[in-house]
Amino acid sequence: MASFHEKTSTIVLLLFVLFPTVAVGQEEEMTQNQFVITPRIWLASYGAPQDEGRLLEGISLPMFGATLSYTSKARPNVSYMATILRGSGNGRVLDPFDGLGRQDITRTDTELLARYALSEPKVYVLAGLRYVSFETRAAWGAYREFSTVKVMGGELGFGFTQDITQGSPHQVFGNIVGLLATTDYKYKDTLGGNDNSTFFAPGVDLNVGYQYRITPSVHFSARYRAFIYQFGGQDTFTDTALFHGLELGLSIAM
Repeated sequence: MASFHEKTSTIVLLLFVLFPTVAVGQEEEMTQNQFVITPRIWLASYGAPQDEGRLLEGISLPMFGATLSYTSKARPNVSYMATILRGSGNGRVLDPFDGLGRQDITRTDTELLARYALSEPKVYVLAGLRYVSFETRAAWGAYREFSTVKVMGGELGFGFTQDITQGSPHQVFGNIVGLLATTDYKYKDTLGGNDNSTFFAPGVDLNVGYQYRITPSVHFSARYRAFIYQFGGQDTFTDTALFHGLELGLSIAM
């Protein structure tokens, strides 16, 4: 049974590559160093493909947290961002032998990013590190399975922001980013089964969104994100999963 959870736990965990949209005040000339706080909610969901006869229903995993961004007036085209989010969810698992069970998941996600603006309209590159800890608990009657996953990897990508019309408070934006991560996986169950493994697992994140400048210091953003992820240990991209949902944020400059 470890094979199924090696896949599903890793999918849920790594399907979160967050590129914050912290654009408050960057269209105006900076006269001082700037901090921006952005509370966030990602209304995410995922579904895993069938594995060894098991079926996992789509699980909602809302993530809550915030991003803190810093931009120096001496280098206004460079921003540094730190993000932390946490969420939990549960769903049903149908096993042909054990019947209907339940799976509970909890994830904490931290990230450090640097963003460098290349040109106007804003085109930028991003690079950083991500560390995630994730726990899965599944039960069929008295039988239990437990898994923990820890992921650390590098991120690299690019994005853009563009006013819908010149001088408009309405903007569109988008990002694409690749993740190259090492996954540390641990599994055990109440029948004595266990597994400890480390493997490489890449992924790609795509998102597009809308931003409204409420005031020069307060921006609202909404975007839809989709992540395609390759299972760890596979030689081809035929075994993939999709993690997607609406993300909302409110950026406040200080």
